[in-house]
Amino acid sequence: MKFTYLLIIVLAFGVITSCEEDEPKCEKNNKELDVIANINNDQLVFVQGGSFMMGATPEQDNYYINELPVHKVALDSYYIGKYEVTQELWQYVMNYEGPAADGTYMEKETHDAILRPWWQEFEYAKRTSSDLMVYYSRHYIEGDKYPVFLVSKNKIDQHFIPRLNAITGKNYRLPTEAEWEYAARGGCRSKGYKYAGSDDIEKVAWYKGNAATDTIESSWGVVLFLKPHEVGTKLPNELGIYDMSGNVWEWCSDEIKGYSLMSSDNQSRSIENLVIRGGSMIDTARDCRISRRTESYSNLVFCELGFRLAHDAE
Repeated sequence: MKFTYLLIIVLAFGVITSCEEDEPKCEKNNKELDVIANINNDQLVFVQGGSFMMGATPEQDNYYINELPVHKVALDSYYIGKYEVTQELWQYVMNYEGPAADGTYMEKETHDAILRPWWQEFEYAKRTSSDLMVYYSRHYIEGDKYPVFLVSKNKIDQHFIPRLNAITGKNYRLPTEAEWEYAARGGCRSKGYKYAGSDDIEKVAWYKGNAATDTIESSWGVVLFLKPHEVGTKLPNELGIYDMSGNVWEWCSDEIKGYSLMSSDNQSRSIENLVIRGGSMIDTARDCRISRRTESYSNLVFCELGFRLAHDAE
């Protein structure tokens, strides 16, 4: 029965918001959407197309050089995930066995869906109030509503998304960098916030300053365990999208490249060195700003790196 419900979920991601009255309508009725919303956190949000200034706009102070120059980008309408892809959805898609949308039969994946590392990584800094050392430990955590992480872009592109599209008959993908930033800014509803949904990072993000809910104290120091949190537990941004600042970094489909005054396109260039966005539970507030951008190799995995889905507007 659980798999039956989850199949309905994947087949009918909901649409929760729009900036215009004639937005595309969801194929499922309201009753089905209510069931989907109660069971699964992987709906899509409609983002009305438009143009925006991308990069280190005035509110993005303390920026990095690769956020310049600020430049205008025009986008068509699209959908983007309301939440980061959860472990529940990842496991369901990777473990799905049954009919695809075209009537063919899909086999279950033979490899484990989520890596389980044996290591923990530490960094430390001296407390200002005592001689104790404060150690920060980043580590993984399992649970249906936690974001999926420790997944490379290669595995997303070669396994998860093809399987999801085969099951649904849709064309889900990763967002481009421009789509990601426009959505994080709130699209046409943007209020010009520094973080995705607020100027107060505590309201909208799990980051280094608040993500350590478990601690160990001893005579030699304090260990703060930095970990991702369940999706959607902070406030959303202007479009109703959660966790675009903090929690886990998110893969985009673009090659990392320097901005220029001519970079006004929304073209995805998928090669090895790719953009990741949003900051994570191990990062400072500076790295969770909307315009912050960095990179990762497509075959690497990290405890603090996940993704969200996108889809062209139909």
